[in-house]
Amino acid sequence: MSLVTILEASKWASNFLEKEVLPTNISYLVQYGKVKKHGENGSTLVDLNDLKKYYQSWQVKNLVKQKSNFSVVSLFAGCGGLDLGFKGEFEFLGKKYAKRNFELVWANDIDESACETFTKNLKHDIVCGDIGKILDNKHNFGFFEKSLGTHL
Repeated sequence: MSLVTILEASKWASNFLEKEVLPTNISYLVQYGKVKKHGENGSTLVDLNDLKKYYQSWQVKNLVKQKSNFSVVSLFAGCGGLDLGFKGEFEFLGKKYAKRNFELVWANDIDESACETFTKNLKHDIVCGDIGKILDNKHNFGFFEKSLGTHL
């Protein structure tokens, strides 16, 4: 048995999962019986072996969930900051962000400079132009089963 404090457990879990795990996350696991509480006189300790077993089973469940991607259509995309957040798999200010299970399927913006920046940074095509004109069936590529009309 390798008993550690809640704070030490959160640091270990953050390292193990390669993402931030707060002490409150560990306290939750203890409170709801996901990992066993050890210690006396108000001192809560957890066994790293129990924690590892929990997170390994959690990772397997999470992998099954991540197999299905969500499709994203980006209107008024600008330079793609929001889309980058959906996509993930980047580093900013020393923090690494994991790949997310979102797939950008279509993007649009009216500003040519923003479209160029979007394409350069996200390595993804974008339809550059007025969304009102695009929705008149010139560029919808079958995303809409019937015309949306000119009045939105």
